[in-house]
Amino acid sequence: MILHPSWRAVTVVVIVAAALAREPIQISAHGVMPGAAREPRQEPAPEHGTVRVTASKANIRSEASETSKVLAQVSQGLELELLSVEGDWFHVRVPVSGLRVDAYISKKVARISKPSGTPAPPPASAAASGGSSSALPQPRASADRNGMSVVMTVGDASTPLLPRALRVIQIGDKADSLSKIAPLVPATGAGPGPAGNASPVTFVWVADEKAAQRVVADRRPSFLAIFKDVPGLNPEDLAPVLVRLTPAASGVRLIAALRGRADQASRTDPDWDVVHDLKQDIVRTDLQRLDRGNMRLTPTADLPPGEYAIVLRLASKRKVAGSAVLGTEGEGRVFSIAWDFAVKGTGLFSADPAHTGTGPGR
Repeated sequence: MILHPSWRAVTVVVIVAAALAREPIQISAHGVMPGAAREPRQEPAPEHGTVRVTASKANIRSEASETSKVLAQVSQGLELELLSVEGDWFHVRVPVSGLRVDAYISKKVARISKPSGTPAPPPASAAASGGSSSALPQPRASADRNGMSVVMTVGDASTPLLPRALRVIQIGDKADSLSKIAPLVPATGAGPGPAGNASPVTFVWVADEKAAQRVVADRRPSFLAIFKDVPGLNPEDLAPVLVRLTPAASGVRLIAALRGRADQASRTDPDWDVVHDLKQDIVRTDLQRLDRGNMRLTPTADLPPGEYAIVLRLASKRKVAGSAVLGTEGEGRVFSIAWDFAVKGTGLFSADPAHTGTGPGR
């Protein structure tokens, strides 16, 4: 096609102008037309893909920037639904308190998992389009290899609590209450006694750290406990409980105590009355069953400043074997984990290190 000299001049001007503006152009039989502005390049996520956290602790942020607000901290092994890849960031969907929140996690602390063969749940917006709030998807417990997770809600913000591994210390003193044995509990204790040793001892579950990382000013947060996938246990046999922790002189925090035999860990007979004899400082809550293995807890009164934790306990009054409670599976798995937090007051609870946005969590 031969263009008239005047059209050639117009064409050159338009092409040069478009090049300077870095806009795409299109040449057709009708002349030269500037194209639409390019969208920022965004890699599509694998169908039903997930992102696995690789760092011991990682920050979930509101934007794809290391200076943006930290919404939550997650632990290694947690899997999150992947929406897209944006530069050095994964755009993920985090399940919290019955909603699915879009957020970001750095590639420095996570990697893409293999696509799942199970279709991903519909996003919250799609679920809500039916006009029923009950259709909103619930947080998935599969994110935790132990089949348990806890989400704290303060105001309009929901944050997963980090699970805290507990230790069992064995002492000879009788435990009428945690406050009475707090001065007596050492940082380390004796190991399980030999089989056949019926000497009475007290088993104390402790958290090693002196204070919880998650600190809140709200005196009445609520909690969503998910425990439908605990290996080897029926969720109907479990119930979440809010307890207050007792600081010991040795620097550990006491969660619970239970009187038993020195050889309790080796006993396989279900003769330990754990439900009746367990000593712990329970805080009264309103308990709402949302689904099988899915319950919400709300304190019935404002929480005084101090250290607290959500724990799972046996809901039935059956006796259990010492080898089960002090083991690493089943009941032992449940008793060895707590989700701790602190209510801010003065001194020890005057800061919230979990939300400074600093440290290796990116």
